[in-house]
Amino acid sequence: MAGQVHWLHAFCFVFLCVLTSMLGIFVVYLPALPLLAVSNKLFDNWNEMMMGTWFHMVAVRSNCGPNMIRATYRLFCIGRDDLVTVSYRVSLVSCCICLFLVLELVYRMKVVVTGDRIPWNEGCVIVMNHRTQMDWVLLWNLLARFGDIRCCKIILKNSLKQIPGAGWAMQQAMFLFLSRKWESDSRHFNSVLNYFIETDKPVQILLFPEGTDFCEETKVSSDKFAKQRDLPTYHYVLHPRTRGFFELVKTLRYGNIKSVVDLTVGYPVNIPSGFRSFVIGNFPEQAHFNIKRYLIEDFPKDDESLQEWCRQRWSEKEDILRVFYDRGQFDQPQVKFVRSETQMLRKMLFCLILWVAIVVGSLFLLYVSSWWRWVCILGSAIYVGFTVFGGVEKTIIDAHNRRHSSSA
Repeated sequence: MAGQVHWLHAFCFVFLCVLTSMLGIFVVYLPALPLLAVSNKLFDNWNEMMMGTWFHMVAVRSNCGPNMIRATYRLFCIGRDDLVTVSYRVSLVSCCICLFLVLELVYRMKVVVTGDRIPWNEGCVIVMNHRTQMDWVLLWNLLARFGDIRCCKIILKNSLKQIPGAGWAMQQAMFLFLSRKWESDSRHFNSVLNYFIETDKPVQILLFPEGTDFCEETKVSSDKFAKQRDLPTYHYVLHPRTRGFFELVKTLRYGNIKSVVDLTVGYPVNIPSGFRSFVIGNFPEQAHFNIKRYLIEDFPKDDESLQEWCRQRWSEKEDILRVFYDRGQFDQPQVKFVRSETQMLRKMLFCLILWVAIVVGSLFLLYVSSWWRWVCILGSAIYVGFTVFGGVEKTIIDAHNRRHSSSA
């Protein structure tokens, strides 16, 4: 069935994603750290370019319906049967490349977008319901087709920055990590946002106002919260935490943020229960995104009105998703992607080959070179030190502030 893949293939894919993030730190991100002494702009551009290629590599396996197969046919001028044969022959040379191409044909997840269009590379705040633990991964497929995926920044739990490899890379890519206690988060949160404003970066910041993914346990907590405050009980979303949203809009509206994108995601066929579902091969057969875009100048100025705006959108999401799961689709016209599937496939394959080369080269050096093993050990120690003392993002902001103050 579409959406299902053998658990061993899925596990190997997740393992390879972890491997590329871990080894990529030493090949791609560690050598870029000296650029901080030269230019924050060069440093940021390099990090965002390489993070973008990794996003595209991960996205190669998750939007692969019949249209992608036809795009592959046009790209390589071979039939479907020949493509499968070629894939299995390539597996004898590189199991990594074969794995990704097989997953491209097996997962068969269809992405459907309805409503408004996200303008190309426009700075915006994206608010989205958090139905599964992996919603943010599926969002990359959407953003890659509407603009430059390098602009995407995600607000995550603070504990995720401590993950070796992936957590260190997300620090260097200026993701925002919060401990969910505003008293301790506010200073760091505002310093990152001010950095985006001062460097004139057209960022697309993804926020999950619910704070966690929807599951039985979190729904109980949300229902308890609603009962204490005499609010309606939701069945398809959790009640949002509005503090982070209004702080984002209040600060960034004076920068280069042009809009707020209200994104509603639904999975009409199978809904993975958590990260384990992805590892064992239970991938969504379809992912539907409904987009509503609001211009930033139309937003209220006072804090309470901003928070109420967010609460109203979540009330609307509850109604929209109720209809969605009855009908299996959103009641809005579909949106045409900016990039064609052939263009996306070419870019995905380039990024795939790039990261496979990085992994193969790094593993080879680990095997034959003692100095490279020392580079990895010392690099790990450096990133652990960064994490203990506030993260790479704090060092990036400090370097920018010193350069800015010395030139003033």
